[in-house]
This record gives sequence, structure tokens and C-alpha cells, in this order.
Amino acid sequence: GPCWALLSTTSDPQWSRMPTLACVDLWTGLGASLDAQIPRAAAILLKRSADTSGFLSEQADFAIDAVIANGTGYRPAAAFAQCSGHRSAAIRGKAAYALYKSLKGLGHLLGSDKKELERLLQRISQLLTDSNSTARQYARGSLTILLDPELSLRSEIAKYVDPAVVARIEANPNPLEATQRRGTQASRASTANHSSLSTQPTLAEMPLRRSNSDEARPARRREAEHLPREQASP
Repeated sequence: GPCWALLSTTSDPQWSRMPTLACVDLWTGLGASLDAQIPRAAAILLKRSADTSGFLSEQADFAIDAVIANGTGYRPAAAFAQCSGHRSAAIRGKAAYALYKSLKGLGHLLGSDKKELERLLQRISQLLTDSNSTARQYARGSLTILLDPELSLRSEIAKYVDPAVVARIEANPNPLEATQRRGTQASRASTANHSSLSTQPTLAEMPLRRSNSDEARPARRREAEHLPREQASP
């Protein structure tokens, strides 16, 4: 009770941090006994996850992961799918991502509840044409999971998704992995550039360049030492 009230009303990062972390502990410890609270938790945590404060968003993502990992069956996926119709594009994107992660966690249970699956497919079909690119991206990822031949869900998918869309997704079955690979390659390139820069000597390590006049001074001094005393003096 107090945890939800504080999460839904405060925008202060310091006050939001503790109830968000409490959500992680609650779902990790109590698991299925909190299934009835998942719809409310999903709505609040997605709002926090879409917050412009990076700290709040990160903490909410941890809590969402805990809900997905410890919720029962389709409940987390259904709750996040329900939030995917939010008027905020940022929240729809976060909801699509949470739905994608929920489906990945279900594995072989994906075909166990046909009625719930059809509701999810309705939401996914809407997200495929969403104005938010993140929502579309993760909707395609969710559909890729459901198109796994071992699940035999093609007939259910055909009821809600255009066959042409299915064909395009099957032609590129892992768009999210491709995106992650590009991100990893860019990260490696950035790291390599940083490493090459870090090997350059710093200003303190660079040898001082001696000017021509500096090099000439010792030579003139040596010549003066070998001259007769009367010639050495000006």
C-alpha cells in the first residue's frame, strides 16, 4: 500500500528510490503471492521507467525485471501488454520492451493459454504500426519469438498480423540481435579509439624539445674552455 502510494505520487529521486527498490525485494521474496498486484505495479513502474531521470528509470527497470522473473505465467506479459495502449509514446515503448522480455521468459509456456495469447497478439499487432520506433522494434521482436516453429502458433498469428508483415519479419528474424551487434561493434570501436588515445604520452610524459640555441650552448661552452684565457674573455 504505502509503497504504491509513494511511487505513484512523488517525483523526487531520493524518495522514489526506496519504494522502487522495495518492489524488487517484494517480488523476489514473495513471487506468485503478488500476482494480483502485477497490473498496478506494471502501470506505475512503466511510468517510472519512462522518466527523464536516468536514475529513476534504471531503478524502475530493475523492478520490472523482478516482476517478470517472479510473476506467474502470462500475468506479467498481460499486464505490460495492457499498458502498451498508453497515450505516452515513451511509455508505449517501455511497455513493448517489457512485453518482449516477458515473452522471452515464458519459453515453452507461450502456447499454454490460447485465449491470453490472442489478447497479446491483438496488442502486438497494434504495436507493429505504433508511431514510436521502440514500440515497433520490440513488437517485431515479440512476434519473432512467437514465430518459433516449435511453438506452432502460425495459425493464431495469421488471425491478427498481415502475412506480408510476417514474411518481412521472417526474412530478418532477429532484428533486435542485429541492432545489439551494431551497438556492440560501435562500442568496441569507441573503446579501441579510446585505448589508442590513452597510449599517447601525456604532456608530462612527452620529452621536452630542445631548441637549436639550447643545443648550441654546451658546444660554445666547451669551445670557450679550450681557448686561451685571454681569448676566452670578451
